[in-house]
Amino acid sequence: MKLNGSELESKYVEKIVRLKKIKPGRFNSLFIHKARKQLKKRLQRLESDYDKGLVSDRAYTIWKNMIKEVL
Repeated sequence: MKLNGSELESKYVEKIVRLKKIKPGRFNSLFIHKARKQLKKRLQRLESDYDKGLVSDRAYTIWKNMIKEVL
């Protein structure tokens, strides 16, 4: 399955929303750890794309704030 940009970004939005709603617990800790790890990688990729000029200023600030809020 090939993901285009919008499908890929909706995957990360879903992770952000789920992390905001989920309560810490024994069984949820695996999901929380995995989702945070993926979001950290996405933030690093976002910052490198921004440095290369591939991401607009507004999109960069919105995504960075959303990801930082749950990390």
